[in-house]
Amino acid sequence: AMDKKRKYGLACFATCVALACGQQNTGFELPRPLSSPPRAEHTGLYAGFGKTDITPAPGFPLAGNSIEGGQSTGYRHRLYARALVLEDANGERMAFVTADLGLGSANLHRLTAEHVHARTGIGADRLVVSVTHTHSAPGSHFGVRTYNEESAPYAGYDPAMVDFLVGRFADAIETAFDDMRPAKASWDTVVVSADEGLTRNRSFDAFLLNGEGRITNIEPGRPGETHLQTFDRQRREAVDRVMRLLRVDQCDDGWTNCRPRGAFSTYAIHGTGNPPVNTLVDGDIHAIVERELERHIESLNGSLPSSDPLQCATRDDDGNADPSDCVFRSRAFHLFANGTEGDVSPNHAPGTHCSLEEPDKRIAGGDAELVFRTGRRPAGPRTPLPPEEWRRLPGRSVDDCLTRARQSTNRLGLALSQHAIRAFTKAGVHLTHDVSIQRAFKSYSFERDSVELPVCPKPRSGTANLSGAEDGRTRMYKWKFLFVIPSGIEEGGSARNPDPTGCFGAKLILLGPLQGLVVGGGGLPRFMQLMVVRIGNGILGTVPAEVTTEAGMRMKHAIRTSAPPGVQHVGIIGLANGYMQYVTTSEEYDFQSYEGGSNLYGPATAAAITGQLDMLSQSIADGTPIVHVGPIIATPGEERRILYRRTNGPRMGEIDRGVSTLSCTDGTLTGRWIDAFPGLFVPADGQVVEIQRRNPDGRWSVVAWDDDRHVEVRAVAPEASGYAWEVRWRPPTLSPGTYRLTLPERDLGNEGRFAPVPRTNVTVPAAECT
Repeated sequence: AMDKKRKYGLACFATCVALACGQQNTGFELPRPLSSPPRAEHTGLYAGFGKTDITPAPGFPLAGNSIEGGQSTGYRHRLYARALVLEDANGERMAFVTADLGLGSANLHRLTAEHVHARTGIGADRLVVSVTHTHSAPGSHFGVRTYNEESAPYAGYDPAMVDFLVGRFADAIETAFDDMRPAKASWDTVVVSADEGLTRNRSFDAFLLNGEGRITNIEPGRPGETHLQTFDRQRREAVDRVMRLLRVDQCDDGWTNCRPRGAFSTYAIHGTGNPPVNTLVDGDIHAIVERELERHIESLNGSLPSSDPLQCATRDDDGNADPSDCVFRSRAFHLFANGTEGDVSPNHAPGTHCSLEEPDKRIAGGDAELVFRTGRRPAGPRTPLPPEEWRRLPGRSVDDCLTRARQSTNRLGLALSQHAIRAFTKAGVHLTHDVSIQRAFKSYSFERDSVELPVCPKPRSGTANLSGAEDGRTRMYKWKFLFVIPSGIEEGGSARNPDPTGCFGAKLILLGPLQGLVVGGGGLPRFMQLMVVRIGNGILGTVPAEVTTEAGMRMKHAIRTSAPPGVQHVGIIGLANGYMQYVTTSEEYDFQSYEGGSNLYGPATAAAITGQLDMLSQSIADGTPIVHVGPIIATPGEERRILYRRTNGPRMGEIDRGVSTLSCTDGTLTGRWIDAFPGLFVPADGQVVEIQRRNPDGRWSVVAWDDDRHVEVRAVAPEASGYAWEVRWRPPTLSPGTYRLTLPERDLGNEGRFAPVPRTNVTVPAAECT
């Protein structure tokens, strides 16, 4: 009887959705640039780095948390695209880009390759574009309609966003290409202890179904442990805790006098340090790890003491400094790619998700606290999100929760950065210029390549997909039709098909047979790009998906088995060269967790991808690497203006730009100034603001700028002749003294240049800001 109720509920829900949705299948073919043939011009490794800012103006929706996300109001960490170009003695060339974005897309990969091909010879088959997976970055750039419609709180595909990102990616690659010089490189790894508690498996019940045959090892219960302690420890063990790092030093001719320059690393962790209620652009945990290793590399080169919290050298009374002493644009580079993070979350402390019982409690006067809830949860879409809820207690607010979340993010990022530094140091022992590069690449059409990919012929999403992951439940979680009939929007239970026959097995398909009509032919991914890259004694497989821990272990095992002799380090780069949601093992799929419900092509998907990676790896070992850049049809859906255009608001000459206020309260320095409207004001154009402190000798030092984890910049509202902006700086300790806010000169490209403005000073009394 309950199965009938469940099917009836799904049918009613499906009818409502189907009436509100329509098909949009029109699309266009993406370019297919093939790399130029290699030409041997050197006797050893060459390498170059580049970096571009990709922080848009506020106003766009933040992608990754779907309808639970927010609209950007400013930024905490700037977003960057970092590039590394390598070339060996045989002329084999590779380019890597890691971008501080939430999800990858095939169109960003293909369009970037087309952009740089003429100048660099790099085509789609020699380019890896991966993302860190921060959930506090823009979307609206996907080549698949559903992701433009569903990954953010409001829908739309903006070609201007695509042009902005592709242009910046291309600039980073071409900068790295121009920077190429003799280099030495080496791989090394570190293992992050589970006892540190930095990550955990958020889908542990599904993971356990892999049984005794799983490659991922977890210890049984230890003597003296309670059941809860064992459970918690095993969740921390059931992740890939290996950080893999390629160190690159640049040298003078002859590969002498080498200097540390940068690194490429992979580690598995979701970019969900910030809760969905966050409205600031933020590179999340990855941004901290990126910057801390870069600062360490700078210190090795004598540019900046590693213990110095300042971002720039001391300035004179007029605020001037030698630009070579500033590290606003670091001369070191850390490309931090994500690994098999499909079921791996940051191990946050309780009270950092900021789930809300009702929207109006966001401004409830600071009288609610986030706590673990108890008792039974009512059935309905507007009830509290488990396992936390807001309870009205004195002296608490959403800001308190956001503060706790950012403190936790800082803690996790700083801890992981120490491991990155340790791996970088270890890799320095084995540096060599005798590094060979090989690659194999293949693109697939799930419809056309059904023989090679024995998966379900059409992509389908399960009801569990709507539930959200364990640490990010949606408001639809456990929703019941008429408060009685299960909808399947949960993990396990009613999310499993009571008749698990057919290609999709245990998956209860959202909307049932109507999903195909609603989604249409181009609403979900139909194409996939896989690559295997060998660099020296390391080899990497790229997958355009979020791969779970055990599925990733099986992929790495297959690559290692078929890899050329001498390979010691094997890794998977997830979220690379496209996006097709999640890939789980067939055992995990049967549980129908959020990850299994988001596995679009059925239980055999992981095995099919593993087989293809094995084949690509074997082709490298055989000396006949497979290279196939096939057609991909982008179906992005309806175009919508997401980014503010440069013409938004008054022109530069009409704005009376200047600092209006600077004050200090409760250890936070807050400044406000008048600047351009969002659109003409784009953080990616250059440094926006800095905070300086007067030294005892009367000279000024820069103590913070707008790419500091303790600095937040927000757009406020139109004011006077322009737009009001606010900066907040809350360091761990705000020392007494005199501070000033300054707006440096900023280049606006074709729009001209904003000149620096007079400083506004504030003296911070010891009693007020300690």
